[in-house]
Amino acid sequence: MKSNNYPSIDGFVHKRRQAAARTEDTAPIPERFLVDNHEQPSETIVLPTEPLAPMPPTRPTMPKLLPITKPQKLLKPRRRLTKKKVIWTIAILLILVLSALGYIGAKAFIVSGKVFNGGNILSLIAPGTPLKTDSQGRTNILLFGTSQDDSAHQNASGGGGLWLTDSIELASIDQKNQTVKLVGIPRDLWVKLDNCDVGNYAKINAVYECGANLFDSAATPGPNYAQQDAAGAKQLMATVASVTGITPQYYVHADYSVLKQAVDAVGGIDVNIVGDGASGIYDTNFDWDCPKGPYTCKNVYYPKDGTYHLDGTQALFLSRARSDSGAYSYKNFGLNRGDFDRQANQQKILIALQKKVTTASVLANPIALNSLLDAFGNNISTNLSGGEIKTMLTFAKALPNTSITQVSLVATGNTVVTTGMVEGQSVVLPTSGTYDFSSIINYLSKQLSTNPAVAENATVAIYNASGKAGAAKTEQTALQQLGLNVDTIGDASSKDIGQGAYTLYDQSQGKKPKTLAQLQSTLGVTAITSALPNDIKSTDDFVIIINQ
Repeated sequence: MKSNNYPSIDGFVHKRRQAAARTEDTAPIPERFLVDNHEQPSETIVLPTEPLAPMPPTRPTMPKLLPITKPQKLLKPRRRLTKKKVIWTIAILLILVLSALGYIGAKAFIVSGKVFNGGNILSLIAPGTPLKTDSQGRTNILLFGTSQDDSAHQNASGGGGLWLTDSIELASIDQKNQTVKLVGIPRDLWVKLDNCDVGNYAKINAVYECGANLFDSAATPGPNYAQQDAAGAKQLMATVASVTGITPQYYVHADYSVLKQAVDAVGGIDVNIVGDGASGIYDTNFDWDCPKGPYTCKNVYYPKDGTYHLDGTQALFLSRARSDSGAYSYKNFGLNRGDFDRQANQQKILIALQKKVTTASVLANPIALNSLLDAFGNNISTNLSGGEIKTMLTFAKALPNTSITQVSLVATGNTVVTTGMVEGQSVVLPTSGTYDFSSIINYLSKQLSTNPAVAENATVAIYNASGKAGAAKTEQTALQQLGLNVDTIGDASSKDIGQGAYTLYDQSQGKKPKTLAQLQSTLGVTAITSALPNDIKSTDDFVIIINQ
């Protein structure tokens, strides 16, 4: 799909990062460090008692010396600190603490100007700004990562896909019920592109670089990068909305470094490792360039399921692991679903990091806060304002640890995507068909819905009698975002037109009262129970005819 100027729309290369081997220093300790060669004798020290040699005649002979012992060191009497000294000690400590906090505050002021979309650190002190919400009261934030700071990608052929978004997560926040749902978007999902130089179709991980026009850009882009970054994020947000039915109000764009630095800043995180297809996880694809020889590092090696403490480097390796083919890939285990397992582990890492960042041990630690500011300030861009960040922090601090859940598109019994080949590329496709994302939209609307009508699982059909092209599809999307199951859309004859903008037929026989109330409120009509028009055949619980 790309021209010769763009070697690969996928841009994926084996991420051959140089990784430090985990080795132990087994060199023997020199003997001089084991033996104290300056031990003092334990016996009493005595001077000689024999007569000294005769002195010159003009001098008298010295008398014999009596033995003496080494004087004991006297303990100094303890003194109580006076009230004045206590006050000065406290004052000095306060000055040191305030100086540190002042440095943190000044640094945060500078960093906030780089990260926030309007406002600065003072916005974090003032009352928070309300977050934008959708029709269900949810705040949706698109999280995506690029690898422009990764040396393996920078040095790869064709740039190695520096600006491909190989990590895409959608966080849907319900502030009222204090819940967060994390949805992983497959990087290989095949989508349509909007006004892109490289073609009309691609994997979704190419949307950002297309919208930002960063195909040939180096790891450090030009002076217009902020505008390009915002344009790329805007296009990716629109594409994600079209394939999920969930419209993001905000985005956070991060590079590889932020994860490593943030995890190290908080002293590491605890992640529950659960292998797919085997107990534990092993991926050899990051071990090709080890100091002690190829494939000896075991950068992603967890021999069995369990909770492991990860530092920043380990967290970054795990977030990238998907068991790609390689020289020793026959040894790999625990990643049978490839990229889907990688997404699940990325979500676990995010949840673990959120838990650690909001603990008192981190929030009250100036060194940790300083390191976090470095990580965020240098590696993140967002359209969240300072006041909105304050609201997010307040919400996150009060969020119960069990309130963040993962939503998988390949969950057992609810698989809504599959794999296939398009234009010679291995891609991910909706089970409802290429470019038909209704299977994904319907599933997510139910998983994320706060609408009590969703539990009734009523079916809805929509027929367009207005003559306006696409009216039924538009209405279907709107109702699906409410969590309703719209399984049929089509056209109707003009003779089926009723009064008002819509006609709502209730065929549920009173068994779906919450859905009925939802539809009547949304459409602004009262349902009728009379028979359907002769040319419309439907067994759905509710049938909607668009009249205007």
